[in-house]
Amino acid sequence: MATTRPDPHLGRAPRDPSRRVSETWCRKDRLLSDIVTAFGPPSVLFGGNNPNYPKTLAYATDQRDDTLLCFHLWNSFAPAPSSSSASVHAEPVLWAFRDGGTLFTDGFIFTPQGSARRRAN
Repeated sequence: MATTRPDPHLGRAPRDPSRRVSETWCRKDRLLSDIVTAFGPPSVLFGGNNPNYPKTLAYATDQRDDTLLCFHLWNSFAPAPSSSSASVHAEPVLWAFRDGGTLFTDGFIFTPQGSARRRAN
């Protein structure tokens, strides 16, 4: 069985600044294009290219023991009576940034949009 390795788009040096930027970034809502402009293409994309669906952009470093830096984005189809192909947002919106943590729920930093959606559910 072949294994695949993510392309480490972030080297060792940018990792810590990327974490700090990500934490300050989550203080306001961001779009998919904002993340790609700032950090480049992800090492791994979880989800497809359709802008109507959620996805996660994961960035690896060149250090094997580092955790992935994950940007969780959301979008969905707009409710009726809009067009069936119209999405809520023009492009996916950042809801949370995750950087490690012992448990899955650890390490999340939520944007205002993500915090509001969490409270609503």
